[in-house]
Amino acid sequence: MSDKKLYWLIESNGDLSAVCDSPESCLLLLESDFDGSHDDDKAECQYTITPVYYTDEEYEQLHEED
Repeated sequence: MSDKKLYWLIESNGDLSAVCDSPESCLLLLESDFDGSHDDDKAECQYTITPVYYTDEEYEQLHEED
């Protein structure tokens, strides 16, 4: 059985949904997504970051689905 590692699922009330390998990469993605939003939408932006555990194989499958 493969060991599971900690990853971070970031989702927004817009169309963002991604799994990051570190909190720092989540922050970069969040900032990029927020900066790319229309000014009218920024007041309504909400983000959720959830810790998730995946094996290496499960994590690789996530990228294959993109």
